[in-house]
Amino acid sequence: MLFSIAFIALCSCSKDDNYEYVPNENILHEWTLVKSTGAIAGKTDEFQNRTIVWKFNKNKTITIINNNIDENIQSGLASGTYPYIIANNPNTAACDKKITINTSSKFECIIIDDTNLDINEGGADGINYHFEKVMPFTIN
Repeated sequence: MLFSIAFIALCSCSKDDNYEYVPNENILHEWTLVKSTGAIAGKTDEFQNRTIVWKFNKNKTITIINNNIDENIQSGLASGTYPYIIANNPNTAACDKKITINTSSKFECIIIDDTNLDINEGGADGINYHFEKVMPFTIN
């Protein structure tokens, strides 16, 4: 009996640094892309408010509206709705979370606070996308 308990305990424990992370409610909003920086040339592109909007939904999908028409600008993903997963990032001490969108777009770092969201492809030639939360307003 003691052997069985020990065996079950060993089998049920695993160290998996990539387990899915459930983000706090901060991400479940609309975010407008403010600028993208990076790539080989160290290029910076800035965007008008709501030109590109990413909305993270409770069902672990992201709805992207990308109204950029200039193909020379680093504007991220095309319009559409995609699944996403946020997971722990064991690859770097500088950023503890990473995000994968639609299983093919892998970003090595995601940092969220109350009003800002940064998503970085990682690597020397990667692109960093900086978003600001779309704030609702009321008219008195």
